[in-house]
Amino acid sequence: MSITDNSNISDSIVVNHSTTSSGNTSPYISAEHLEEWVINSGVSENITRLNVRTLEDRQEIAQHLGWKKYSHLPGWWCSGINPRNGLAMGEMHGQWKPDKEMEFPQSNKLAKYLSSKAQHDAICLNTGNRHYWSDIIQDISISVFITEGCKKAGAGLTHGYPTLALCGVEMGLDHGELVSHLALFAKPGRCFYLCFDADIVRKTPVQKALLRLSKVLCKAGCTVQVVMWDESRGKGMDDFIVANGKQEFDIEIAKAQRVEQWSNHFKEEEQHGNGNKIKLPEHSLMAEIIAPQLNNLKFDCQVNQWIQYQNGYWTTVSKEVISQKIIRKIKDTYPSKGFSSGYPEGVIKFLLSELLCNDFVEPSNHLLPFKNGVLDLKTNKLILHSPNHYFRNIIDREHDHKATDWGEIEKWMDFVFENNPSQKHLLICWYAAVLRGMWKLHRFALIIGLGGTGKSTAMKLAIALIGKRFSHSLTITALNNNQFQTANIYDKRLVCINDADRYRGNLEILKNITGGDEINIEQKYERAFSAVYKGMVMITANNFVFSAHDSGLDRRMILFKFDRQLPNIDTIFLEKLTAQISGFTNYLLSIPEPEIVHTLLYKVDESGTRKQNDVEALLQTNSLADWLNNSYVYDPDNQVPIGVDKYNINQLYGDYCIYCHKTRSKPCSNKEFSPEIIRLGRGKLEKVKIRSGFMIRGLRRDDSGGLIESIIHQS
Repeated sequence: MSITDNSNISDSIVVNHSTTSSGNTSPYISAEHLEEWVINSGVSENITRLNVRTLEDRQEIAQHLGWKKYSHLPGWWCSGINPRNGLAMGEMHGQWKPDKEMEFPQSNKLAKYLSSKAQHDAICLNTGNRHYWSDIIQDISISVFITEGCKKAGAGLTHGYPTLALCGVEMGLDHGELVSHLALFAKPGRCFYLCFDADIVRKTPVQKALLRLSKVLCKAGCTVQVVMWDESRGKGMDDFIVANGKQEFDIEIAKAQRVEQWSNHFKEEEQHGNGNKIKLPEHSLMAEIIAPQLNNLKFDCQVNQWIQYQNGYWTTVSKEVISQKIIRKIKDTYPSKGFSSGYPEGVIKFLLSELLCNDFVEPSNHLLPFKNGVLDLKTNKLILHSPNHYFRNIIDREHDHKATDWGEIEKWMDFVFENNPSQKHLLICWYAAVLRGMWKLHRFALIIGLGGTGKSTAMKLAIALIGKRFSHSLTITALNNNQFQTANIYDKRLVCINDADRYRGNLEILKNITGGDEINIEQKYERAFSAVYKGMVMITANNFVFSAHDSGLDRRMILFKFDRQLPNIDTIFLEKLTAQISGFTNYLLSIPEPEIVHTLLYKVDESGTRKQNDVEALLQTNSLADWLNNSYVYDPDNQVPIGVDKYNINQLYGDYCIYCHKTRSKPCSNKEFSPEIIRLGRGKLEKVKIRSGFMIRGLRRDDSGGLIESIIHQS
């Protein structure tokens, strides 16, 4: 009896549904909990939404558990229905899982799941068909599956196995009798399949609980089959199905043993005392056993570090954290066995090969990760987070697809740009490129302005747009001189250099991260590796930060000048802007990608302001450009000797050096001189050789000047 087809579960599930298939309003379930059920345990989204909800109110949680007080973390609650009539059960009927395991004073074992002991019963999950369970009760030819835990039951139902959930291996019985829901199905001739976790082979208490339950079921005239599988293929039935598929689980069902046969094997082990003499497996075998339980861990060869998937993205974790996780898994697997400190280290070495990630796949460029799901830019729908998306970070805010208002942001932009629509559109397209991760355009934003003109607001707006997790702030000196700073930026979508001072040092790293070249990533005590920074850069400063002559960055730079002082001091002004970040996000995502590409690639600004800004920046930071613009005009029929004598005013180099002396500027070297003139000429100037030496064709000395301005405005 199949419930739903779940073959493409990780790619097809939309997380922003507000109603169930039956038309009822769905209770709230967080993206993390939905991911845990649907992606990690293979439960259909329909069954998940019908049965599971996220709870944060501690009083409500306490009521479900039958406690006077609850002071631990939020989590999810799964309730189920009455199998007779399909109606909801009481508030204490269900299973609770806090977001972090609970520690009880009189127990040395952490509690992962909790339920009310006062009203425990088998849980029948809601399938959307209120007659589903009552029809099975009446038809004894339908086999019923029993497992421990609601998620496993949900996985069974998703793949066509009518599965009841017990909240604990001992909770199928009450004072030696079947609990009421289980008793409804226990009719003569019925076959039950018991699908407890694969680690039952080494847990004597679980084996005894299974035998006690089986004895009562057999007494009622039922047959009982025990489904077993190798633990390396998955601990629970949900883990097995996710890792191996339904067809493989069908094979394990076909191999199930009658409980009488299985119990004989169990008794033989007891007689030989094997239950008390189990030795820990070899390191390689233990690694094989626990690897399927660590599907949120990988060892990334590129960064030579362990990485962990949580909250929608992969992040590096320390060796100490990995060691703690492995020790806990070993203890959970063999709770009564001690081991030396060297044993986990040996297991970890073999886990490297089990969980090795040789080539980390790049995230799809049409997917945008938010806290509440991944936005598919092709369909404009949120889909579930999945480790297979391979995000290295996340936009740490929820996406609201209904938001439209960004009026305060637009009003601010109109003010700083003096109602210049071209400048505003240029900056908007740059913001859109940051959001979409269009780093291959190789365009960075430089905003120049005095204090109070809004440049820091522009930076903070960019950070709010992409989120603090996806951005990193630092100084230009630290970026280019601190060997460990690249480790902080390589997985970010935005690098922020705020209030930069005039910088004359090495700009190699800034060149690399804005040009798509590899950078060396180095962390203390870790092996260095090379990677391309796949993000964008914004710099704000009071004045021009670096010399275009020194850096060669002018082609990639989009320069904005903020000249207008904001008239009033508003302490919550930034809050007003960031409150509209969702509406601004949706507007940015509505801009066609080809329009963003064209606007940024060609620095489109019909007002001419951008070109004027470029001229001003070039003349202030490049002494050679300033000299040419002050003293020369374009004349394609004229040519001037270059020369090498810095005192000969009749040659270009001498004229330039004398000008630098007068203006107290630092001249470039003779070797750099002619190549820089050709670069500044943008194809209009040419270096030629005649008998008397090298000449620059296209220049004529004229005190009216304006050469560089005319070249830039014509380009």
